[in-house]
Amino acid sequence: MKITDFRVCTVGTGTGVPRVKRRSPATLVKINRHLLLFDTGPGTLRALEEAGRSFRDIDYIFYTHFHPDHLSDLVPFLFVAHSPDYGRKKPVEIWGARGLAKIYHKYVEIFGHWVELSPSELSIKEIDSRQINNFEVPFGKLITYPMYHTSRSVGYRIEIDDVPYLAITGDTEYGENVLKLARNVKILVAECSFPDPKEPRGHLTPSRVGRIAREANCKHLVLTHMYPECDKVNLFEQVRKEFDGRITVGRDLMWIVF
Repeated sequence: MKITDFRVCTVGTGTGVPRVKRRSPATLVKINRHLLLFDTGPGTLRALEEAGRSFRDIDYIFYTHFHPDHLSDLVPFLFVAHSPDYGRKKPVEIWGARGLAKIYHKYVEIFGHWVELSPSELSIKEIDSRQINNFEVPFGKLITYPMYHTSRSVGYRIEIDDVPYLAITGDTEYGENVLKLARNVKILVAECSFPDPKEPRGHLTPSRVGRIAREANCKHLVLTHMYPECDKVNLFEQVRKEFDGRITVGRDLMWIVF
């Protein structure tokens, strides 16, 4: 497939902690005519409008895991998508670990038909988060890896014509799977929750994410999912001690164009 338009928008680069400058996690990826949204933290739908896109434009939503700061805007998405006046005109695929369909049906049970979409409007794709999976999709090959955060945490890798373009870690620790996920990609969007010298479980710090980027031979590392402590230090310098490639400390609504 010839790539004519490949770009990434760090829609939300924060966490579940309310911040003025950092929204909850969401990453938008455009591959030619396909729009992919990874996670929908609180406020994502409005942020998409600020990024020059709309919930109506999204073709795929991928969930890295089901914590509220990554999932919460799914209900508003379903609610407005259902609207006869302001809703969507095309179907959407929503991907995530096993249990995603149960979450959707529980939302319908709670909110009723207001958040229920027909099978022609919504397709739910569940992923076995215990193993590596390969999927052929219209925009290339999608490979998923178990991540080290929860039992239903998934990292996503996109390859196009066998070229590794993009990896998105979601929340994770350092480990073999995240190295495989990130191997030789053009851009790695990685969480960096806390500054060094913290050693949090289930998350990454600059030294660890820099080590991943170096060992995986990434070309461009983009940091996201940063708690308030991260804005008090120079994350770039902390990562640079481990990784000498291109480093971007993500900001909300930042577009990265290939």
